[in-house]
Amino acid sequence: MSYTRTTVQEGPISNSGPYEAIIVNHLDPYMQGTLEVELIRRTSSSNLPERSGQLMIVKYLSPFYGVTPASGLKENDDFQSTQKSYGFWAVPPDVGSRVLVIFAEGISAYGYWIGCIQDNNMNMMVPGATASTLLHTEETPEDLKDKKLPVGEYNKKLEDGAAADPQFFKKPYNKDFSEVLQVQGLIDDETRGTTTSSARREAPSMVFGMSTPGPLDKRKDHPKAKYGYDIDGIDIPYNRLGGSSFVMDDGDQNLIRATHAEDGPPIYVNKRISEEGGDETIPQNEMIRFRTRTGHQIMMHNSEDLIYIANSRGTAWIEMSSDGKIDIHAQDSISVMSDTDINFTAERDFNVEAGRNINMKASARWSDGKHFEQEKQSGRVQLESAYNTSLLVGAEHTITVGGSSHLSAGDSIFSNAAKNTHLSSGSHMYHEAIDGALHTKAAQSIYRTAGSNIYDDITGNYLLTVDGTINNRAGISILTNAVENINTTAGIDMFNKTATGSIHNTAETSMFNKTVTGEMHNIAETDIFNHSKTANINSLAEVSIFNQAKTADINSKAEGSIFLESTRNIESTSGLGTHITSGAETHIQAGANFVSTGAEIHFNGPAASTAAAATDATEGVDALLPANAAKAIEAGSPQMPAKVKPLPEITLPYVLPGVTQPIPYTSIVPRAPQHEPWPHHENMNPLGFKRDQTDRETPGMLASADRFISPDTFLRNSSVAEASVRVTGSSGDLTAHSIPNEEGHTGPVWVNGEGDGIRVGDNGVMDEAMAKARGYKPYVPPKIEGFETTNNVIYVSEIKEKIRNDPCEPKLIQLLDKTAIACKVKVIIYSAGQMPYAEWQRSPGARAAGNVRLIGSEKVATGSLRHDYGSAADIHLVHIDDEPEANNYISIHSPIFLKFIEEFFANGGRGIGASRNYMGNSSAHVDIVGSDRGAGNIWESTSAVKSAYLRGVKRRTSPIRSAYYHIYSK
Repeated sequence: MSYTRTTVQEGPISNSGPYEAIIVNHLDPYMQGTLEVELIRRTSSSNLPERSGQLMIVKYLSPFYGVTPASGLKENDDFQSTQKSYGFWAVPPDVGSRVLVIFAEGISAYGYWIGCIQDNNMNMMVPGATASTLLHTEETPEDLKDKKLPVGEYNKKLEDGAAADPQFFKKPYNKDFSEVLQVQGLIDDETRGTTTSSARREAPSMVFGMSTPGPLDKRKDHPKAKYGYDIDGIDIPYNRLGGSSFVMDDGDQNLIRATHAEDGPPIYVNKRISEEGGDETIPQNEMIRFRTRTGHQIMMHNSEDLIYIANSRGTAWIEMSSDGKIDIHAQDSISVMSDTDINFTAERDFNVEAGRNINMKASARWSDGKHFEQEKQSGRVQLESAYNTSLLVGAEHTITVGGSSHLSAGDSIFSNAAKNTHLSSGSHMYHEAIDGALHTKAAQSIYRTAGSNIYDDITGNYLLTVDGTINNRAGISILTNAVENINTTAGIDMFNKTATGSIHNTAETSMFNKTVTGEMHNIAETDIFNHSKTANINSLAEVSIFNQAKTADINSKAEGSIFLESTRNIESTSGLGTHITSGAETHIQAGANFVSTGAEIHFNGPAASTAAAATDATEGVDALLPANAAKAIEAGSPQMPAKVKPLPEITLPYVLPGVTQPIPYTSIVPRAPQHEPWPHHENMNPLGFKRDQTDRETPGMLASADRFISPDTFLRNSSVAEASVRVTGSSGDLTAHSIPNEEGHTGPVWVNGEGDGIRVGDNGVMDEAMAKARGYKPYVPPKIEGFETTNNVIYVSEIKEKIRNDPCEPKLIQLLDKTAIACKVKVIIYSAGQMPYAEWQRSPGARAAGNVRLIGSEKVATGSLRHDYGSAADIHLVHIDDEPEANNYISIHSPIFLKFIEEFFANGGRGIGASRNYMGNSSAHVDIVGSDRGAGNIWESTSAVKSAYLRGVKRRTSPIRSAYYHIYSK
């Protein structure tokens, strides 16, 4: 409407108002919220509002404002000496908005705007800014059309009024905030994501709050509008990015919760269609929420009885549930520090699991590194358990102690090593069995070596029994002493020999030496002394007795008699003289001749008398075995220590951002909050997550909860209004071993000069004509020539004899090489590319036998289509310096193989299968196919492999896609 502009009126006006006015300028140089408005008048003929052209300056009349008294001002340049303002501030920033103005005492200089006037039916976004409904326009993307989405106001230039009721006018969806909800994983979450908080939900409205307009949308090519007066207005951004909101929602009484949040899932009874049941005290969406335009939020939800705080990307959130759970998720890390104490107390279990390491340290920083400060110990780690403490270590267990190490057990200590046990002491080592026996037992030899002496001090008997020989050897002396007898008996021979000295045998009473069947040898380099002080010396051998003193004398002395008797000869030979002296008579008697030869023979006296017969030598007494020592008692075997059993594991959902199907993984903890949409929120299935169900000692099913969709309250009593429904399978299948196929179009791929690819045709995103106009042309994959290898990636020598004997595509080789270099290993490919399915299908003589595809009798392909075009490889790993031989292959369970898997996916890999039952103990399938020609990204893999995969995916910036990704062979 054109009009004649008039100047701003000053002085008295005809009426103090109030007047309806339109904002024409809000740029107040004094920052007081002052507006320039144009008064609207109503004609007497039609009573319709018309723009008057009369411009007025009106000040902002805040509902609440104050300032500390000016009388308190001081001439001091500090905060406490100046005035402080406070109050409510909300000035409409958009030109064209309508306000109500008054003029105090009818004076134009005292004009104030006292409130804002709504446009008819233009309050869908008030006050929550993101009220969601199914009533969005046809421009909504296909994959979002069946979802409740945040919308704007209806477009007055497009709405034809066919719906009659403005309530059902369709509105364009809020693309920016819908993308926020998708990134957060909350697009389908009616509690944490979408909302019904709007002034248009019911009448009278139960929604209270405020939303800010948000920043101007200054993005390129976004709409602009005239600002200012018609004759000199300028173009400024028309759109706004959305603002922050504060909502106090008393809930929608048309939808009431079927049960309290602690008793059942979020099923709401639709009272508009007269559904039975429900709790009248729990209307849907009763809550208070603070939310920014980018999605940061703090929400206190009465209907679902929870508090939820989250950031804009969904990478960090915290929830306090009805039953008293506090769930925290952080995509990066959770860090806590206190200048004093951090105390954790759990009345049931305290469960901790780390995907990599658990590190604990008491640094004594509080005491500046000193052991004691203020008579308090510092730098101590103390773990206590009322009963058992178990440690299960997969590899090395190392304890290093700077001082002493103390190990004490109230009962027994059991220690066992599958191989060797090493105990070493820098000084002394003490072993003591205080009240019992000390048992030392070895299946083979026992070695004892001492740098000095070995002392065995025994109160009772010393028992030594061997099945073989006892060897005692001394560099100097062997000393044996007994208070009573020493009895030595040999079953055969007995040898006593000294290398350089004498042999001394002395007994206070008798001395007995006896062999049962053999000889007795006494050999000394010098003297042999046999001395019996009060009785006899008896030496008895069944064969011979040898006494030899090589350089000195043999002395036999007895206080009584010495008897020598032989059934044959007794021969005495000396190199010098032979002297026989007796204190009395000397008798020599021969049974035959007495022969005496010498230079001169002197016999003086009468005829010699007959010598008395020699007394028979007394037979040596048998040496006795030590008393009560028939055989030493065998040492007892130690009891084997009990083995620690691994903690039972629980299958949990691992949610990757943007993926609706969670990946199952095992953990010792019963709850592990993930990125949204996390299917273990308590309110989704409260009975499934009660205390008894989350007890890790006896966990329940802990099944992932499907989501529920409540009726769209903005449809009211329309024919499409319905009851709450459960979306079966929306929580994902935790029994699956892969994530679902990638969504998208299936038309042929065209690329432009920059390498950007799109799908064209009937099943694509644009037709061929438009694609050509935009510089796209059909994609031709590169041809693979020969077997490309590197220093770190090689094929087995017999690859040509394999079924999968085509080369791998260069992208895969380059990825494997980059990963091998990072992990310092070699990759050995033993199964590579194969004839593509489509090519085989077109070949004459093509036939199949089970999983094997043949042309005639030649096997050309087998199993997974991932190997088509060389996009996959079955591999072994060896250490960088090892030969590529089977006995050098690295186990898939080893840390280096798991590191390789993590790095493979961090560098862009897309598929893996690795387990003992699938590929063997040292083999893995890897590919750059993902879901393009397969069922997922990971399958038939151990939990350790899955963990390595997840770590890699988290670090991955962009996947590497096969050059043949668009070819769906089957």
